[in-house]
Amino acid sequence: MKTLLPPASCPLPLLEDKMGLTTGFGMNVPFQALWDGENVEVVAMSDDEECQEEMMVDIRYSEGNSPDVFSVSLSEIEPVDTDEMTTEAISDRKYWVERGYDFSEGEDDEFF
Repeated sequence: MKTLLPPASCPLPLLEDKMGLTTGFGMNVPFQALWDGENVEVVAMSDDEECQEEMMVDIRYSEGNSPDVFSVSLSEIEPVDTDEMTTEAISDRKYWVERGYDFSEGEDDEFF
């Protein structure tokens, strides 16, 4: 496994090679997941433009004969075929989202 560091403008790493890499967030990609009741493959963390306010992942989704890759919130997916580290990383993110944490600039954050 290889861990990549995020670009300075993004709190999440981009993946140059999407096969079997650790994202830096503790997730090994690719992996199978459920999104909106459909089987999808999580192939990468989304690019820096997609992850400014929410932790996003790129999923491969097929509708009919038209496969597509697009970004969805990490908190919206359910891991299906993942290792323990990936499952824990997704569970941790959902925990923080349920408590209202996000990537805001801290304007309303009690800690800043």
